[in-house]
Amino acid sequence: MICSKKVLILIDDIDDYEQYESLAGPFASGSVVIVTTKDQEILNKIGIQSKYRYKVNGLNAAEALELFTRHAFQNEEPNNVFLEMSKDIICHAGGLPLALVVFGSNLLKQFEEQWRWFIDKLEQQPIDNVEKNLMISFYALKSVHHLLQDIFLDIACFFIGWKREAVVKIMETCYTFGSLNIDILEKRCLLTINDDDELGMHDMLQDMGKRIAQNNFRNEPENYSRLWVSEDIFDVLKKQKGTRVTEGIIPRTFNYREALVATTFQMMSKLRFLYLKNVNLRGSFEQTFENLRWLRWECCALKCLPSDFCPQKLVTLKLPHSEMRSLWELNMDSQVFEKLMTLDMSFSLDFTVTPDFTRLSRLETLNLKGCKSLRELHVSIGCLLNPSDNKEDFNISSPGASNVTHTHWNVFLSFRDVDRRDTFTDHLYQAMKGSSISVYVDNPEVRNKKVVSHILPRAIGDSKILVVVFSEDYAYSDRCLDELVEVLSCSNTMGRSLIPVFYNIDPSDVKHQTGSVREAFERHEIRFAGEMNKVNEWRLALTEFSGFEGYSFQNNNVNDWRFALTHFASFARFFPQNRINRDELDIIQDIVEDVKAEVTTNVLQQGYLVGIDSAVEDVYHTLRMKSNDVCAIGICGMGGIGKITIAKAFYNKYSNQFNISGFIDIVELHPQEGSPLLALLEKTLIELL
Repeated sequence: MICSKKVLILIDDIDDYEQYESLAGPFASGSVVIVTTKDQEILNKIGIQSKYRYKVNGLNAAEALELFTRHAFQNEEPNNVFLEMSKDIICHAGGLPLALVVFGSNLLKQFEEQWRWFIDKLEQQPIDNVEKNLMISFYALKSVHHLLQDIFLDIACFFIGWKREAVVKIMETCYTFGSLNIDILEKRCLLTINDDDELGMHDMLQDMGKRIAQNNFRNEPENYSRLWVSEDIFDVLKKQKGTRVTEGIIPRTFNYREALVATTFQMMSKLRFLYLKNVNLRGSFEQTFENLRWLRWECCALKCLPSDFCPQKLVTLKLPHSEMRSLWELNMDSQVFEKLMTLDMSFSLDFTVTPDFTRLSRLETLNLKGCKSLRELHVSIGCLLNPSDNKEDFNISSPGASNVTHTHWNVFLSFRDVDRRDTFTDHLYQAMKGSSISVYVDNPEVRNKKVVSHILPRAIGDSKILVVVFSEDYAYSDRCLDELVEVLSCSNTMGRSLIPVFYNIDPSDVKHQTGSVREAFERHEIRFAGEMNKVNEWRLALTEFSGFEGYSFQNNNVNDWRFALTHFASFARFFPQNRINRDELDIIQDIVEDVKAEVTTNVLQQGYLVGIDSAVEDVYHTLRMKSNDVCAIGICGMGGIGKITIAKAFYNKYSNQFNISGFIDIVELHPQEGSPLLALLEKTLIELL
C-alpha cells in the first residue's frame, strides 16, 4: 500500500547508517524523506548527494539578539544596561538557538545581580564550550529550589517520552508540588511538553543530565546516581556492586530472567525509584528498600511479599502480571504500607485474596483488573470509601473484563447501530480508513455494558475530530443522545473539532425538535418521566449541535451548509448557506478531505522561529531540483543548531501536499530488541497506517 503513495517522512537524529539503509526505496515518485543528523558522514553512507543537503549554520548577531531578548524580556523593552549584558551573553552562545533560548528563559524577570552572576560564570568557560555553558542553567536551578536539580536529572534519565500526568504522580512520591516543578523546568526551556502531554528534552540537555548523573565516573555504573542503561543495571545487580549513591533504576527496556539476591539492594540506601521485570529476588529483604518510594515489579515470581519486606516510605506499588496469591504474609508488620497510595495487582491470575484494607489507610488507587481468580473483596474495602465515592473509581473489574488501551485517534465516529450496514456511515468509515485516517468506532456488542461508561469518554477525549452522523433514528436512542452530550462536552472543554452530518433529516428538525425528533422525544418523556433533567439536557445538546458547521444529505441531494458558531466568541462569524447538488460519494470525499486537512496540518511542535522562513525555503528549493523522483534530503549540523526545528517547519508547511506524512524519532527506537531496519520500518508503519 505504501509503495503507491506519495509520502513525506521526517526522520530525526540518525547517527548510524543501519538505521536508515534503503528506507526511501519503496515509495512512489514525488515522495520525500528528510533526515537530520549531526554527522555528515552518515549522509555520505546513505548516498545523499551534496546538492540535496542543507547545512544549518548558527544565527547571526541580529537573529541571536532577537531570539535571546524574546525569551529574556518577552514583550518588554530592555534598558541599555540589560541590552549590553545581553550582547555579552550572546557571545557565549555561539549562535546556537538552544543556548540562546535556555539562557534567556533562565534570566527572565531576574535582577541585575543575577545577570552579572550568570555572565561571570559564562566567562569562566571557553566561548565555544556550549555544553559547559548550558551547565550554568542547571546550577542556577538551585537558587529557585534545592530539589529542582534532582527533578531535572530524574526526568533526563528516566521520563522523556512519558505522559506528564504519570510523571507528576511519580515525582510526588518524593517531592512536593511535582506539577509546579515541571512547569518551572518548562518555562526555563529545560523541558518541553508536546500536544500529547508527553515530556521532551533537547538531546544536548538530556545528554548533559545523564553525564551529571554519572558523577564523573564514566564506565563505573555502580557510582552513577541513576541507572537507565540495561547493561549497566545487569552489571550492578548481578555482581552486587550497588552503592549508596544510586537513587533510581528505571531502564527503557528490562527483561532480566536470572535470579538475584535481594541483599544486592541493601547498599542502595538512597534508592527511590525501581523498575523490575521477570526478576526473581531471593533471600532476605531485611534492610532493603528503606527509602524506596515507587516500585514497579512486573511478572513478580513471589507468591506473597515476605514479612521482612519493609519499604515503609513506599507510595506506589505496581505488581502487574505477578504470580502472587495474596499481598503479604500473615505476620507482616502492620505499619509497612501506611504511606501506600497506589496498589496495582492487575492481571495477576493467581491473586485470590485481597489484603485487609484497614492497613492501607491512605490508599487512593486500587487496580485489580484481570485478576481472574479473585471472586470477592475483603470486607474492609468499605473503609476506603466515603458514602459519596464511586467504587468504580478504584478500577476493579470482573475476571472477564477487557483491557482498553489508551490510544489517540484521528476521528471518533458516532452513529446509530442500524446506520452501519452497507450505508452512508459504513461508506464514510471505509473511505476514512482507506485514506489512512484512524477512526474509533465503538463496538455495538458492548455498548450496553457498564464498561462503556468508562471507555467512551476516554475514546472521545483521545480523538482529534468528532464526527456525528445524525439520522432519522438517531434521536430514538438514549445511548446515542448520551454520547452526543459527551461529544459536545469534549468539544467545548478540550477544543476538539466537531463535524455534524445530517443524513436524511432536516437540520431544523434537530434544532427545534420537530418531525421525527419530536416523536422520539415524546417517547423519551414517557420512558424517562422521572429523569426530565436528562431529557432537557438532550434537548439542549441537539440545539447546540445544530449550530456547528457540517453537511446535510437529504433525498440524494447534498446541502453543504455552514452556520455561525455563536457559542464560541472567537469563532463568531456567519457562513452563508450554499446549496450544491452532489451525490453521496462527493460528500464523503469532502468530509474525508476536511478531516485530512485538519489532522495533517501543523501536527509537529516547533522550537525557535527566528530566521526560520528563509531556511525552510532553502530546503524547498533543494527539493524542487528533484521533484519527479523519490527524494532524500539531509539536514545536518551540530546539536542545538535547529536542524529538527527547520525540518518540522518544512513538514508543517508542506505535509498537506502528500498522501501520507509521518515523523520518526530515532531516539525512541530500541535496536537491541531486533534489527534496526525492522524496528524503523515497524515504526514507519505505525506512524503512516
